[in-house]
Amino acid sequence: MPGKKVSNNPKWDIYEAVILLEGYLKTVRKNTSLSNVVRSVSKTLRKMAVNRGNIINDSFRNIAGIYYQIRKMDSAYKGQTVSIPSTSLFDKTVKIYHENKTQYKALLKEAQRMIAGDESNSLVGKMSDPIGAEDFLNYLQSCEKIASRTCLSYVSSIRSSERFARAHGHQSCYIFGSDKTEIILVIRELLSDKEFTEYNIKQHNRFSAAINKLMKFLEIQKEDVVSTKTPQNKRGGAITTESPSSDVERVLKTRFKYGFKKNSICELMKFRRFADEIGAKLPCDDEDLIKIICSVGMTINDKVFCVDNNTWCRLCKMVNDVRRSGAAMAYYENLFEIEANVMSECTISSPEQLKSFLETCVSEVYFAKNFIGFNGEISEKDAIAAEVFRVWGDVPIVKVEELSLALPYISIECIQKAISDCPMFVWVSSGKYLNINLLDISENAENEIIEYVDKKCKQDTFVSIVNLPLDSIEEDYPDVPRYAICNAVYNKVLSDKYSLNGKILSLKESATDVLSLLKSYIADKNECTLDEVSDLIKELAGYADRVLAFRVLYDNMVRVDKKRFVSVKQVNFDVETIDHVIFNIIGDSFSAIREIATFALFPFCGQGWNYYLLESYCYKFSNKYSLRLLGFNDKNAGIIADKSLSDNYNTLLAMRLSQIDLELNSDVIGKYLCEKGFTAKSKYAWLDDLVEQAQKIREGT
Repeated sequence: MPGKKVSNNPKWDIYEAVILLEGYLKTVRKNTSLSNVVRSVSKTLRKMAVNRGNIINDSFRNIAGIYYQIRKMDSAYKGQTVSIPSTSLFDKTVKIYHENKTQYKALLKEAQRMIAGDESNSLVGKMSDPIGAEDFLNYLQSCEKIASRTCLSYVSSIRSSERFARAHGHQSCYIFGSDKTEIILVIRELLSDKEFTEYNIKQHNRFSAAINKLMKFLEIQKEDVVSTKTPQNKRGGAITTESPSSDVERVLKTRFKYGFKKNSICELMKFRRFADEIGAKLPCDDEDLIKIICSVGMTINDKVFCVDNNTWCRLCKMVNDVRRSGAAMAYYENLFEIEANVMSECTISSPEQLKSFLETCVSEVYFAKNFIGFNGEISEKDAIAAEVFRVWGDVPIVKVEELSLALPYISIECIQKAISDCPMFVWVSSGKYLNINLLDISENAENEIIEYVDKKCKQDTFVSIVNLPLDSIEEDYPDVPRYAICNAVYNKVLSDKYSLNGKILSLKESATDVLSLLKSYIADKNECTLDEVSDLIKELAGYADRVLAFRVLYDNMVRVDKKRFVSVKQVNFDVETIDHVIFNIIGDSFSAIREIATFALFPFCGQGWNYYLLESYCYKFSNKYSLRLLGFNDKNAGIIADKSLSDNYNTLLAMRLSQIDLELNSDVIGKYLCEKGFTAKSKYAWLDDLVEQAQKIREGT
């Protein structure tokens, strides 16, 4: 008997989940490396699928996919989202492992039988064959000789019936994919549901017609599904199969293709006028008319639509075509744009309306807020990541634009955001990302990296990621930048045990970062230079960062000259006296640092007074004044301002310019501000805006 072909990304079952959990537990116990576990699990699950009679391709349960799924299992095992959220199946598997060892061992034993190819006593082998949508469709076409569109409509109606059962909490709610016994239970529950019966009447009995065809196909007798309960309508009376007014339906279909606003008086007047034009008879009472309109059509956001079977068929075919293309998801907005002709023919005017229509006619899919998914419930981020993995190919680095071309039903912005948030992808350069699953790290290289990091962290409690031993990986991937390899190695090899803050690796329970290490470095120093700290940052982070160097020094030490900072204990500021001296110079206002003309009246503090020392005093110690800067600099360019002034830097500059006799143009004011020490240079892009602001202050506007 030929094997059954499975999709690239079929749903996981409990037996596969148990095998994945067993692999994950090996990484927890440190029995083997993550990469070895992933390879082993992938090989095992592929063998299991073949032994179960499935035809698989290279994408099925491949290494990339297992890397992704094992991170979900990590979240399930730890009871919280670590990097990728868990699934309900994985949560269930972990719960069985912890709470019911007997059941878990039975599942594991069953899975091992499947891997070994022995399904003679398998639980799976005892299940009756499920009924698929394609089986029903083939029966309708070949045996019933029904037109293709009508066949699709019947299949769609069965799926809509399933969706109704799920939405209304029925215990049995799946037809396609279930065996005959389960299908009988679903039909029985639906036919005894008064809301379903009413809904069926509003839809011109299309659901019951499809169910009758399915019962004929499966040789299910009427007495098998008849319930002793008589369905009741909402007023308590028995449901009848009387059709709604054909005249109302005719008006809706011919004159309100884009929907009837049921709460609009103007719309109701139009309805009556159109009815007169085509000779349709309507009830005189407006309330009765609206009730009939609502019973004839379907209501979406206060608009009533009367949709024919051809529309449902077109939409079902559209969704099936998307599914057959290999896509596992599609955004409603992208579908709406790509299928513009279908939207026009089906009189669908927005992605929101498209979603509502699809929810009515399509089942066996997941309807998220922004997209439709074909592989069960999944988060938006995970769905996109899975699609990106599907189309990535064999090249480690790919452009986002290339991914977008392969994924027409997802916007490029959504792709960009999803892969930038996913640890399985590493940024390389603008619009380019590295798939870490395609960075093949040998077991020797992996062990060398782990040993190096373990040793350094025991010695120093941390290690800079830029110093990792990556020579062999760089030789294998000369086109991948070192920083991208560093981040990929962290995500792939080190992230389970270590935290990465900036470029600093440390144990998760004692996570640290560059800033913490810099503070620790200068904590016991009596003196330190800007160059010392800058060099340390470059050594730790792999790049220069003068802003960070200035910030850590200004926050924790006192600047005494251009390059040199001293510890706080080497100064003794008389804050009250110093603030009083500054007040006698600038009052409750502000001035440039260099406008302080003399330090003769400043009390001795253990260090010689200069503009650098004044900056540090106002930055950290003064009770009355603050230091305002466009950025830390070596030119003493900045403002000393009373702390009560809440105006931003540019407003303070505009206030000064408005008070002096100076021509307000960008060249003149740029030169003035630089000479006085308000700015470090005379050319800025925002000087024109400053001219305009100063002019308004002068004019009092």
